[in-house]
Amino acid sequence: RAKGSFLWRNPKALERAFVPNRVRLGGAWPVVRAEMEAETDFGGRAWIALPDAPEEGLPEGRANGPGRVSITKKGLGYVLTTAMKRPGWVVVSVAHFKGWRATVRGEELPIAYANRAFIALRAPAGESTIRLKYRPRSFVVGRVVTLAAVLGLVGVALGRRYGWGGSRTAPLLLRPTL
Repeated sequence: RAKGSFLWRNPKALERAFVPNRVRLGGAWPVVRAEMEAETDFGGRAWIALPDAPEEGLPEGRANGPGRVSITKKGLGYVLTTAMKRPGWVVVSVAHFKGWRATVRGEELPIAYANRAFIALRAPAGESTIRLKYRPRSFVVGRVVTLAAVLGLVGVALGRRYGWGGSRTAPLLLRPTL
């Protein structure tokens, strides 16, 4: 609270990463949308759109976890520490843009959509450290192009400095005499 203003805090705000008690897998969008509109506890239930799975029919409901997750920000990504009784879904409430990559023990984990907007990861049983990094293809290509351009400029500068690749003096132009 300050002069002329108030800061409101939502006491029911979800954590950045959490393990929902139940998940609904797949399903046709009109059905999923109706279910989501009626939901009052998104921390207790999440809708997961599986990669490459057809989105038709009713979503399949099942228990998830139990487990715990903690998350820390690291550069352009996050580090998730999970403790799962059995394999289960972890929801990370960041926008699911193309370019997110998740790895556990050096192996890539598939990333799914949670609640049509966020990231869902299937965490393995036991304790794990999952690294979630944002590396869109445009970033990787841009980095390669930039490196090639810098190396090219350094090559040109060195070539001029040490006289590689030709004469350092301008050629003389001859005029025809009459």
